[in-house]
Amino acid sequence: MGLFHWLVRGAAFRTAARFECPRSPALTPSPAQFRKMCARIFKSVDRDHSNSLSQIEIEVAVYQLYNIINKRLPGWQDPPSRVDIGVRLS
Repeated sequence: MGLFHWLVRGAAFRTAARFECPRSPALTPSPAQFRKMCARIFKSVDRDHSNSLSQIEIEVAVYQLYNIINKRLPGWQDPPSRVDIGVRLS
């Protein structure tokens, strides 16, 4: 399962759904932009070049993605904790 699909089904979007800050359509990434962000992050965190991510690599990827999105959108959304990510991966 790719990072994009994990994030769509996982903690990242369930947490973001509670985010009530008004979003500007001009700043919100399109699905294509989001996929590109995920692909770029995947390449940067897959240190062993195995084309799969370990738990620690997924944690780093989620934090990097939240950092990018939080820079683009008004307000701040906290990323899921390491425990939450571990639970979702179990």
